[in-house]
This record gives sequence, structure tokens and C-alpha cells, in this order.
Amino acid sequence: MEAGDEIQAAPDVELHMEDESLVIHYDLAITVTSSVKLLRDACRWLGVSQSGSKKRMFDRCKKAKETALRRSLVESAHEQYKSLQKEAEPIPVPVQPTDRDRSLHELTHVPFQPWCKYCVMSRSGANQHSHFSDPAGEAQREHPTIQCDFFFMEPGKEGAVVALLIVDVWSRYVAVAPLKRRNAQTAGRALVDFISSIRDGTMELAFDNEPVLVAGAIFCKSVRAKNELTPHLCPNKGGDKARTSIAERFVQSVREIQKTLLCHIEDELKVAIPDGHPVIQWAAMHAAWL
Repeated sequence: MEAGDEIQAAPDVELHMEDESLVIHYDLAITVTSSVKLLRDACRWLGVSQSGSKKRMFDRCKKAKETALRRSLVESAHEQYKSLQKEAEPIPVPVQPTDRDRSLHELTHVPFQPWCKYCVMSRSGANQHSHFSDPAGEAQREHPTIQCDFFFMEPGKEGAVVALLIVDVWSRYVAVAPLKRRNAQTAGRALVDFISSIRDGTMELAFDNEPVLVAGAIFCKSVRAKNELTPHLCPNKGGDKARTSIAERFVQSVREIQKTLLCHIEDELKVAIPDGHPVIQWAAMHAAWL
């Protein structure tokens, strides 16, 4: 620059930014500089207000397009989620019984029936598969086996009556004896009565290591010894559950049927059976008979 030359102002530089384009549908695209008519057509197409300046109409169209895009994504995600879900499978409705079938079933509630409200109310969650004996395996034993186990007639109730469940393994005949006093004599007498009613001769008596039950088995042996009918004693040493597993399984079955009988009685009479009532003991004994 030579001395004395005037400083010229820098020329204004106009930055032309590309207008943002918004495609409304396949033959309608708008920008913020589009004509008012075109912008109004776009607003009319999107169902938004046509008032205001070009910029306001354009912004309104842009917002409507974004909202529509989000809605489309949500709907797409929902459809994808539905496509991944398994179709609901309805529970088959059990065949409804005749009045006679229902009356006969309600005499015993055995076996479990899905159409019986008392069966469903009392033991619908239990495993209803029938248990079958294993004659081949049991025939290998030299003598018949009697298994026994204690259980409470009202689980979780203070002062509940204790019962002795006794089962003949070969025949699966089972009985329940309520014991007002749990001692060697009451348990032993229950064993004597059960064995005398079904078997003669020598047999095995299997039980766990509970002291009262051990003493009761010894009492039973001494009583039968007077008649020269001495059972072999087989206490469940070492926690061998196989020696009393059948008795334990029958305890569960008896409790389930007992609960069904009590449920039926309470519903028919519209009363609540109080704790310790004799009908609770009857229900357990009748369940064993059933």
C-alpha cells in the first residue's frame, strides 16, 4: 500500500445457505422460501393451521412431519413386538359332567376332577398323576412291609391332633389313627390293630427314627410276640427315605382329600369348621379309606 492511499471498506459477503427442504408427499416439497400458496398447500395436507408467516407455516409443517415420524416408529416397534409374541393358548374347558356324574363324584371326590369346584379349590395345584405300585420290585421282598409315619391333621395349628398313618406296601391299603396322646402305647396299639386287621404271619415294619414311633413299634412287637406273630423291625437308619417313602406320599394324598372334604362340608353348611373339631379327624380317616 502506497502512502496516501485511502483504505477501502471490505465488501459485504453474502453467505447463501441452502434452504432446508421438507418433502410433504411424493410431488410436494417445500422450503422456508417457498411460495405462500405452496406452504399453505403443505399445511392443508398435514392438517395444521395455514396462518402466519412463511417461517411459521414451515416450522409448523416440520413439527407435524416429526410427530408423524415418531408415531410411525412407535407403531412399527409395536407391530414388531406383537410379531414376536406367542399367540395366547386358551385353557381347554373340561367336559361338563351330567348331574348323576357330579352327584357320584361328590360322594368321594376321588379321583380329582377339573370340573369339581371343591377339587379345584383344595388341590388344583397338586400333582394329580396316579401312583402305581411296583409288584415286580415289591415281590422281591420276603415278607410284606408295613410303613408308618406321624403327621399333624391341621398343619401349622397350635395343639393340632397328631395322627399315625399306616400303609400296607403290598396292597396299598392305608389307615389313619388319630392319637389324643402321642406315646408308645397309643402308637403301638394303632399298629397292632392295623396289622391284625389285614395280615397274619411275619412281616416287616418300617418307620423313621422318631423316639415315640420307635417305642410304639417295640410295643407292637411285644404284643404280637404273645401270639407268636413277631414283625421284623426296620427303623429308617441313616435317613433312608426309601424305607418310608410310600407312607410319606400317602400322608400328602390323605391331606389333600381331607382338605377337599372339609371344603365341601363348609360350603354346603355355610359355616367355618373350628380348629380341633372332630369332623377334621373324621375327614382324615375317611380320606384314608377313600
